[in-house]
Amino acid sequence: MKPSASEPEEVRKWGLQIDELKDSIRSKTAAHLLDTFEDTFNEAVQQIVQYGGVIVGEDAEGKRYLAHRTPQMDWTCSLRVKARESWFEWQKQIISTLLLIMSVLVFRRRRAQAEVENARIATLVQVALDLLRNQELAHHTDPISAPQPFLSSLQLRDLVLQDEHSVSVRKRLWGGVERVVEGNANVRTNLEEVEGGDEMRVWRWVGSAGRTLPGANRFGIQGDKVEPATPA
Repeated sequence: MKPSASEPEEVRKWGLQIDELKDSIRSKTAAHLLDTFEDTFNEAVQQIVQYGGVIVGEDAEGKRYLAHRTPQMDWTCSLRVKARESWFEWQKQIISTLLLIMSVLVFRRRRAQAEVENARIATLVQVALDLLRNQELAHHTDPISAPQPFLSSLQLRDLVLQDEHSVSVRKRLWGGVERVVEGNANVRTNLEEVEGGDEMRVWRWVGSAGRTLPGANRFGIQGDKVEPATPA
């Protein structure tokens, strides 16, 4: 990017401040020439500007800068300048591209996480339905050991999510389970008084009972019933 008379900002960026240049030359000037140094310097600047190889620019603070129209640079400097020019030219596109890529990655990660959670919710729903069916069967088989045909939602939650310790994950997963279970035609939702005198929302299996699942002991089944949990 070459500075031009219509681009004072480029002159400031690539050129030298005239006052600094003047001080630098003054320090190298013989003492007997200092009396006329100011006039000589100003005239020299005017001449090289008129020659056409150098331009002058001024910033908002009134500082003047001097820059060559076609600066000569070694390859290292040229590389730095080109890289800088490319960055200034493409930074908006680069930033936009990075933001787009990041958005896609975030979307994919959330979608993958949602798919994992949905699969987990489906498994938990099946476990909850099986436990409700087993509780209904246990109540009719041995009403003394299983006096209630229902289970509270919180009791089931504590049973099937006993290995999940994150409060936010438990809440999110169980919210999904509740929506599916309460929409199942084989489950009746009601408010009942549970052990301890608390009134809680409970679920009862009203479909065909079938048989107790062989693997139910993993979730607190003892014999033919669910061991009551302490209300949370």
